[in-house]
Amino acid sequence: IYTGRICGAEALARWIKSKNSIELPNMFIPYCEKSGFIKEIDKTIFKQTCAFLHERLKAGKPVVPISSNFSRLHAQNPNFSDYIYSITEKYEIPTNLIEIELTETIAFEHKDAVFKNFTKLREKGFIVAIDDFGSGYSSLSILEQLNIDVIKMDQSFLCEKVIGLREFEVLSSMIALAKKLGLTVICEGVETPEHVLSLDEAGCEIAQGFFYSRAISKEKFGLELDAKNTDANSKETVKHLKKSFMLSFVEELQVVEN
Repeated sequence: IYTGRICGAEALARWIKSKNSIELPNMFIPYCEKSGFIKEIDKTIFKQTCAFLHERLKAGKPVVPISSNFSRLHAQNPNFSDYIYSITEKYEIPTNLIEIELTETIAFEHKDAVFKNFTKLREKGFIVAIDDFGSGYSSLSILEQLNIDVIKMDQSFLCEKVIGLREFEVLSSMIALAKKLGLTVICEGVETPEHVLSLDEAGCEIAQGFFYSRAISKEKFGLELDAKNTDANSKETVKHLKKSFMLSFVEELQVVEN
């Protein structure tokens, strides 16, 4: 949020039914999980991610770590980490460019299997992350029990345009604790300048959400990656936003025009 640079990305699933019709994940993922087809979707997206990185590395273009989400069916598989490594080997991708995400709920429900897989992945240099952190009742125990590198704060913390003081205190405390444990913190659901400035106050340097970009094609992302990482004067940085907005702490975090 301070440089405006792209420092990572997340590979997302979208069902493109026609040129003007796109189904969001909540419309089809639950059915795919129930049928087991989600395993094939996860694998396809992960292979496409590796292929994208391979082509950019081969062309000498800038790259950033890209995260891929995996379902509970993968989390339970004792050979999951071996599969991930085999695909990166095939596409000749450095492991530090791959981030493996599981939701907090999945990690809690399958702690033993997730712990073993995460440990193996980290030993090989992969980045491992817990998604939707803070959305369940297990957050603090997850920090204690799992070998992870990144937590992605659940977007529910930023569900309103302006964050209430109580929500802000909870968010900032969780961020501080995670950073003391040496974890990278990413806040999801960032949609407004108010959200960005609130994260600045809370001590979070990395943000993800519609304020920066909606889901885009891999082709467009490549162009964004080429352009944005050379732009030192982004209008989305905290420094720029502070010229137009400021935070005032009363009963809620208020934002007023300068």
